[in-house]
Amino acid sequence: MRTIDAMIGAFLIGLALLVVPGWLRPRPAIPSTTDTVVRPWLEAMRKGGDGFQYWIECDGPPRVAFYAVSAYEILDDSPFSGYKVRIHSSTRDGTPIVKVYEVLATSGGIYRVTAQGDDPDAHFKETLNRLREAVKASQEPTEAQKAVQARRAFLREAQ
Repeated sequence: MRTIDAMIGAFLIGLALLVVPGWLRPRPAIPSTTDTVVRPWLEAMRKGGDGFQYWIECDGPPRVAFYAVSAYEILDDSPFSGYKVRIHSSTRDGTPIVKVYEVLATSGGIYRVTAQGDDPDAHFKETLNRLREAVKASQEPTEAQKAVQARRAFLREAQ
């Protein structure tokens, strides 16, 4: 009986020596979205590019590129609340701009950038308002239709 117990014990110790080191081996780190998307996008703009290669192709809000980025700071790199980034840039005429932006991104790329305090759905609201105006304009009678209506009203009154 002791021989069987000794054999089982030796087997378990040998198994542990084979398996445990594999569990303890360090795993390669999964690159974060900050390192693969957000920081390269900011660096591309700092170097004079537009960084559009880091954006997801979608029909959402328009892509954003900043002119003359001189510096940036990643203030919050939590993917769950959006990346908060302070960008130091300037307008084309040289006026300096320093603003905090919220960058929404996945490992596939960036899909929205809004200035803190701006309405993130402004693009969609603007598009919806343009569509409403176009529908309203299409429902209003044209000059030719108004002339026909006036002629019909005149003929009805003449009878």
